[in-house]
Amino acid sequence: MNEPRHIREVMIRSLEAQLRVINIQIEDLINKKVSWNEIEALMDNRDELITLVNKLKSDQ
Repeated sequence: MNEPRHIREVMIRSLEAQLRVINIQIEDLINKKVSWNEIEALMDNRDELITLVNKLKSDQ
């Protein structure tokens, strides 16, 4: 990506905050014993965010 460094850093921090929220949501769903399909959907989103964060970090 060709964004200036500070914009990438803000994007990374934002995505990492989203990851923390998703992890809390996953934990909450597990504690509520909801269907595994709902948990898997969040985990898929989390995996995509992790991939994006890692790509952004490696581009720095």
